[in-house]
Amino acid sequence: MDKPTLNIIFHPDLIKPSFASEVFLILKETVIWNKQMTSRYTESFGLSYHYSGMSYDEKKMPKIIQEIALIIAGVVGYLPNNCLVNYYLDGSSKMGFHSDDTSQLADGTGVAILSLGGGSRYAL
Repeated sequence: MDKPTLNIIFHPDLIKPSFASEVFLILKETVIWNKQMTSRYTESFGLSYHYSGMSYDEKKMPKIIQEIALIIAGVVGYLPNNCLVNYYLDGSSKMGFHSDDTSQLADGTGVAILSLGGGSRYAL
């Protein structure tokens, strides 16, 4: 079986640290978190989104997420139409290995990940 080709852009300085801290605090304090998952809290903004047996209705993106979407669009070449926000309560929580269901994505788009707050390891 052939391994899939990954088109990855790693941009560690995309968001300035001061803005990242501001975004983190605003989201932490203002988002009404879905607490169904035990490892993390979640919320989705933008077009409706479905994964892992959970469904999120369409919800307007807050201004601060719209600003980030524009920054990301400048790098990836498309404007993200959804933002799934994960809030990990401590350093022991994590998202397990998984494969995003890209069948939901519009042609010419993809998945962008922005990590704010504490450090984390991504295995691709």
